[in-house]
Amino acid sequence: MHNRRLYMTATAGRKGENPCRVDNRRGPTTRVECLSMTILLAPALLYFSNAILFISLFTRLPAIQEAMAIDKSMLGLALLSAPIGTFLALPLSGRITDRLTPRVTAVVMLPICALLSPLITILPLAGFAFCFFLYGFFRTIFDVSANMISAGIEQRSGTKVLARSHGFWSIGLLFGSLASGFWRAGG
Repeated sequence: MHNRRLYMTATAGRKGENPCRVDNRRGPTTRVECLSMTILLAPALLYFSNAILFISLFTRLPAIQEAMAIDKSMLGLALLSAPIGTFLALPLSGRITDRLTPRVTAVVMLPICALLSPLITILPLAGFAFCFFLYGFFRTIFDVSANMISAGIEQRSGTKVLARSHGFWSIGLLFGSLASGFWRAGG
C-alpha cells in the first residue's frame, strides 16, 4: 500500500464534494498535501493587516513632517526610535510569545499597533518619537508571534505557510500603498 498526494480541486467548496482529490498520476509519496485556504487564512490575515498598518503610516510621513514643521534630518532622528524599540523587543519577544502563546500575542499586539498608528500622526515631535518607539517595540513582538504561528502550522500540516504568508504581507503593502495614494489624491 502506498500514500497518495492530495491536491485542491477547482470544485472545492461545492455542496457535497470533497475539497481534495487523490491524484494517482503522481505516484506514491510520503507526504499528504492538501492546501486549504483555512490553513493559510489566519496567518495571511495577520500579515496582510500588519502590512496595511505599516504602509499607511509610512505613506503619511511627508504630511506628518509638514504638520510638525520639522526638517528631514529631525524626522530621520525621530524615526530612529522604532529600530531602538525593535532592538529592545527582540530579546523579550520570544519569552512574551511563549508565555502568552503566539495566537494570543498576535491578537493583543496587532490592535496595540493599530491604536498607536493614529497617535503617531497627531502628537508633537517628542510624542511622535515615543509612540514610534512603542510601535517598533510592539510590532516586533507581533512579527515574532506571526512567524511562530506560521511555523507551527507548517510543522503540524506539512504545508508551506511562512512564504505564502509573507506574500500576503507584500499584497498588503501594495493594497495599502494604492489606498493611501488614492486617499491622498482625493484631498
